[in-house]
Amino acid sequence: AIAMTARQLNPSLFMVLQAALAALLTRLGSGHDIPIGSPIAGRTDSALDDLVGFFVNTQALQLELDTRQSFLDCMRQVKQVAAGAQAHSELPFDRLVDALKPERSLAYHPLFQVLFNHLQDGASESASAAGLTLEPLVTPTTTTQFDLTLDTQLDLEQQIRLNLEYASDLFEGESAERMLADYIELARAVAREPERPLRALVIETPAVLETQPSADPEPLPLQIARRCAE
Repeated sequence: AIAMTARQLNPSLFMVLQAALAALLTRLGSGHDIPIGSPIAGRTDSALDDLVGFFVNTQALQLELDTRQSFLDCMRQVKQVAAGAQAHSELPFDRLVDALKPERSLAYHPLFQVLFNHLQDGASESASAAGLTLEPLVTPTTTTQFDLTLDTQLDLEQQIRLNLEYASDLFEGESAERMLADYIELARAVAREPERPLRALVIETPAVLETQPSADPEPLPLQIARRCAE
């Protein structure tokens, strides 16, 4: 349903899913200033077309949300911000950090604490090239770079697969599972009624039963909001 919504409203599926994540973070009390990181392929130069390598860069997408806005308004903002970021996609992320000079801490990432990564739509689990068979190699890890990382992918069966990685010193496993369930319910809600205000979208999961405000909630303290508190 959310993929169909993306086709009807004409942003990319990436933009719709990212807008849903930003809307959820606002609904869960992260305030109105929502910075989300997103990786980009980094292959804008045709000279890289035939090269095997990792050229990924990271973009910081800054959103200013108000729960009185509709999801359509949120999505338009994501589209505008993403388009602006794409125009400067070759700017190295470390140079951006140096230019902005944010307050640094070993406890959290300087520009954002949430990463959203939409993988290539319809990518198969294996591929072939020049007589070779290629398969993804899953590498287990016990660390995470960010407080939250959401990976999404539209598979060959047109189902959206989700993976949420979380910092275990900040979130319990049950909290992360509830957050993912909330995200799914919010995506379903915006597919049904994208014109409704964010605060009026009904999410019927336990994590947000107490956060259905009649007015905008008071923002959490800055550091808690930045760290995307439960």
